Amino acid sequence: MKKILTCLVIIAVVTGAFLVWRSDAIERRHNQVEITVDFDDLTALAERANVTRHQMLAELKKMGVTAIGLREASVERYRQEGLLTVQTGGELLNAWRTIGVQNAKLNELLAAGKVSPTAVYLTTEKQELARRLAHKAELKLERPVKIYAGDNTYVVEITDTIKRVEQLRIGLDEQDKASILSLGLRIVPRIDNKFLNNAEAVGETLAEFLTLPKESLSAVVFEGEEVTGNDSFLQLTAEMLKEAGVSFGIIEYNPRQEGSQKLASLTDYSTVLVHSNFPRENVHNIVNAVQERRVRLLYVRIDTNDPAFYQKGMDLIAAVAQRLEELGYTTGPATAFATPKQGRALILLMLLGVAAAGTLLLAEICGQYHQLLWAVLSVGFLGLGGLFVVFSHTFALQLASILAAMIFSSLAVVTQQLNRLPEQNLPTKAAVRYALVTLVRTFVVLIGGGLVVLGLTSSPLFTSGVPLFRGVKLVHLLPLVLIAVVSAKTVVYGHIKKWTVKEAMEMLRQIWQQPLVLGYMVVLAVLAVVGYIYVGRTGHTAGIPVLDLEQKLRIILSNVLLVRPRFKEFLIGYPLAFLGLVLAAKGYRKPITAALLTFGGIAAVAVVNTFMHFTTPGYNTLLRSFHGLWLGIVFGLLYTFGLYLLISLGKRVTK
Repeated sequence: MKKILTCLVIIAVVTGAFLVWRSDAIERRHNQVEITVDFDDLTALAERANVTRHQMLAELKKMGVTAIGLREASVERYRQEGLLTVQTGGELLNAWRTIGVQNAKLNELLAAGKVSPTAVYLTTEKQELARRLAHKAELKLERPVKIYAGDNTYVVEITDTIKRVEQLRIGLDEQDKASILSLGLRIVPRIDNKFLNNAEAVGETLAEFLTLPKESLSAVVFEGEEVTGNDSFLQLTAEMLKEAGVSFGIIEYNPRQEGSQKLASLTDYSTVLVHSNFPRENVHNIVNAVQERRVRLLYVRIDTNDPAFYQKGMDLIAAVAQRLEELGYTTGPATAFATPKQGRALILLMLLGVAAAGTLLLAEICGQYHQLLWAVLSVGFLGLGGLFVVFSHTFALQLASILAAMIFSSLAVVTQQLNRLPEQNLPTKAAVRYALVTLVRTFVVLIGGGLVVLGLTSSPLFTSGVPLFRGVKLVHLLPLVLIAVVSAKTVVYGHIKKWTVKEAMEMLRQIWQQPLVLGYMVVLAVLAVVGYIYVGRTGHTAGIPVLDLEQKLRIILSNVLLVRPRFKEFLIGYPLAFLGLVLAAKGYRKPITAALLTFGGIAAVAVVNTFMHFTTPGYNTLLRSFHGLWLGIVFGLLYTFGLYLLISLGKRVTK
């Protein structure tokens, strides 16, 4: 039975490895990156440098910028630039009665009693602007609009609040568009969903951008909390995006915009991962988004609140472009990855492997391979298949990958460490060799399980970046609880050959009556702090910030090793497991040894969890995990040497 279950697991691993290899091959060929600067940041840079926007665009292009994030121009923008005056009817009436109104056309309207105190009046000398304003207000605000023409003056009356009118976007500014395109830069459309309450408004707003020549467009990055067309006109948005041959962006780490998942499905997952940097984010972290998370559109933001934003912003843009070039990336329009679907047969093979791994885990914990385990295998496989009946295909795949991560991390530790402890005490050198070989065996099982986990999510939807990471803290905690129980059973109470309810109750009684030793309390306190940091730093909503020193160490490790290993693996997990294995091999079967092996399971959990990052290329994850292993062994040797040094010093002191 064990051989059959193992074969099923191996088949699942091979299947997962194939899917990961196929996805990685596509990622390596897709090395074009779009470097984008926001139009508002461009304006701020131009004003600070005292040059025109066009001159600043030319300067940014020289530095490596390839696209500009552009929105429709708003009423508020034209008001600030002096092309429009915006006043409420009430303000005009008050001014007319007191100090008078200079504009002849407004005076005429006021004298004729045609000014409503509840309306908003926009005055401009440009006829085209007035007509565009009136058309967009009628289309988007869906309120009464009138236009009055005078001598070189046009007045647009909109019966709405001044706040809504100032927020109204009235189409692309022709001068902005011409300036960007004349320099050969692309436009990243920043389209929102504000005031788009009918199909005509949605279609016309999208057409402002999507009717531009295809070579002048990059991926659309929707503005606001929802995608354009949500939720009644998503089909129209999808059709126009597909017709234009343009993808849309998913901004990583940000909450997903409403309608993004449905729109992704309607566009056959033609999406691009976008990284928009945080204030003061360094070049290393920005470029890492491209290297490690399949980001292909860098939206480089400038912190204009910083007094020195001009120099810092220009330096940041230049450094990002230079680093990408050094790494072999080229610049070009942001397009979606062409990742194929896995296929039902391959998914079923992986699900069967996960069920077999779960069955193996249960058998290893119970200590026997009973015929009833065939029923367990069948129920497990049917249960995993049932996920696809109860939930959506996407959610079912993600649930299956979460279960696989928990099973394989537990299986690696239980089968390779806890259930293979030496029956006889080993000398120190032999114990060290045993610990080293055991960690390598554990690593092999973890990599196999990780390939299954990543294979389950190697599909267009997951590589698109649309789904959020789920179950991170669950995957980090539940396996450790199981490992803790099995550690206590095998390390401290390994002399009990057959477990019964009576034996279990006796074990709990002994644990409860165990006297507290100061040394144990100190070690457990240290481990508790480690556990707190471990839990607090999981996921992207960690409660514990990254220290500046750690940030610098990350950069150094990335520069030296290409891919940075995780601190929790090589500083905590592997070294503690190594130390625990050495102590267990030497016959020190105490609660502290069980605690070390339990916390050593952090490495196993972290390795498999790394494979749950479905936007990260598999080769990147493999290299990261390998670095974690060998560095963890090095630190394990140091921890072990340090412990023996302390023991020898303690003996000398007592003498």
